[in-house]
Amino acid sequence: MAKKEEVVETGLYSASVSAARAASLADLIISFSEREKPKRTMPRATAEARLKATVNGKTASQFLVAWDGDKALGFMLFTVCAGLAGEWAYLNDAHIPKGPRDAAVAKALLAALLDWAKARGLERVGTSVEPKGDAMALCDEFGFTRDESVWREKFL
Repeated sequence: MAKKEEVVETGLYSASVSAARAASLADLIISFSEREKPKRTMPRATAEARLKATVNGKTASQFLVAWDGDKALGFMLFTVCAGLAGEWAYLNDAHIPKGPRDAAVAKALLAALLDWAKARGLERVGTSVEPKGDAMALCDEFGFTRDESVWREKFL
């Protein structure tokens, strides 16, 4: 018997999101920040300010969120970029906590991001991932190509 594909609700974070959903997403952002910078916990006010910035247009980034009722199951933060070759989306961050539904949540979010970008006529979606692991396998599954570029950054 074939395994039933799990349905996960996804959507862009917006001003119309309930207070309960906003609080749940803020909790998830804080847990992401703790994973990335274990000794520097993000204050709730900072997480909430980042969410508000995406809604009121103060940033080019947007949150795509997977929901189970009012509970945020995971998110992808992406930015629409413009270049000489046209507009494209860059997947900045993704956070899907480990759990029984993590694979379904990750697939639903990435599929929703690709659908969103295609519907807006964007040229492509790009991201950078660790060379091994779940994110690389997911990108391969969705047909992302690999190149030899290396991400470089300088913290200011």
